[in-house]
Amino acid sequence: MPYIAIVDRARPKMGEQWITRKEAASFLSRLGCTMSYYTLSRLAVGDNRGSGPPFVRSRSGRVLYHVNDLRKWAADTTVRVE
Repeated sequence: MPYIAIVDRARPKMGEQWITRKEAASFLSRLGCTMSYYTLSRLAVGDNRGSGPPFVRSRSGRVLYHVNDLRKWAADTTVRVE
């Protein structure tokens, strides 16, 4: 189950690879897991909560995804068809 955390600042620590939801959708699509901003939003709320990649929400309400979490989620949820 993904985690949701409140971070102290809108900007994560320097050196860590945090990206916005829009950037995360583009990143996942480049990995071969086609995803839109809207789909990521839907996977984070309601009945779908927990089925999307883990994210953090800053005190300002900004949603951020860690690049390593996106890679792992894409690898775990992608089915290879041969």
